[in-house]
Amino acid sequence: MSKRTAKWLIIPALIMVLLAGCSTEQPSPSPSIDPPPEGAWEDVLDEQWEMDEMGEGAEKGAYAPVTLYYKDEYGHVAPVTMRIPMTPEIAQRALEYMIDGNTSSKELPAGFTGLIPAGTTVLGMQIVEDEKLAIVDFSPEFASYDAKDERKIVEAITWALTSFPTIDKVKLWINGVPLHEMPVNGLPLQEPLTRSFGINLESIEGVHLASAQPITLYFKSETKDGFEYLVPVTRMIQHSEDKAAAVLRELIEGPNSQGLYAVLAPDVEVLELAAMDDLVMVDFNDYILDPEFRILEESMQSVILSLTENQVADQVQIKVNGNVEVLSSDNQSLTQPVSRPDHINWYNL
Repeated sequence: MSKRTAKWLIIPALIMVLLAGCSTEQPSPSPSIDPPPEGAWEDVLDEQWEMDEMGEGAEKGAYAPVTLYYKDEYGHVAPVTMRIPMTPEIAQRALEYMIDGNTSSKELPAGFTGLIPAGTTVLGMQIVEDEKLAIVDFSPEFASYDAKDERKIVEAITWALTSFPTIDKVKLWINGVPLHEMPVNGLPLQEPLTRSFGINLESIEGVHLASAQPITLYFKSETKDGFEYLVPVTRMIQHSEDKAAAVLRELIEGPNSQGLYAVLAPDVEVLELAAMDDLVMVDFNDYILDPEFRILEESMQSVILSLTENQVADQVQIKVNGNVEVLSSDNQSLTQPVSRPDHINWYNL
């Protein structure tokens, strides 16, 4: 499998209120994109996670793919999927891997660093199952960080934990005391934190706050040594009744941040867009195809991730000029609707 895919801004609390929820949906049995490497036991992972979060024993010696969030060389909060030892506290273990210095630079993409302050200990984590809430207690070292990274730290923790099927919401504590604001720059914390907090927020210049609407888009980036990955970006736009159309329009518009690249060519057009229950069908013109008449894997992933991230649908059916007989650049058939992948940006696997 190829290792292809995937300005932060501290803004007033008003913007945080405007950010609408965008949770991670679990895929249905339809084909999943970005499959794990040969031999992976992805099919049983969700069931195993459920047992782990309830504290039951994990299979000795097993490894689980988890999506962790780090700061890349451009300052974006970026997801990376790696395998870590399976334990009954796998969500807590995931955070421990995200502590600066806990993961060797050789294990991370070039230029990636941990955002949770060095020396921090995760004192404990409680999962309130009926609320899908994770309460994380950090040691006092959690308060030692650069102010410019404050929001990024919160984004990384929130998005990493809500990648688990048993967690939708997060609360942060330090040494047994709940946090209502971050300790260095006083960033207000929603109670509880969800993906509605956003990630890699873009400037809202030209957008009226009273009518602002957040959408999360996935754009491409690449490390200096050639690892390609997708980065989620929350963009504030004027309110639109048709969120799916807005998402695709902004994907074609492309990114505004340094180090990010468009995944759809400017000549790409949406010929038809239709939503049916938990499915959205999008028909593109042939400018979405590469010279071999296939859809680039990164383009396919970006479209599916962006539409499902914004709760537009659970599955996406892609057509080109009305034709469903479409292949991706990694030779995956797109004849049937495709679900959101459990993990993206697989690295070193």
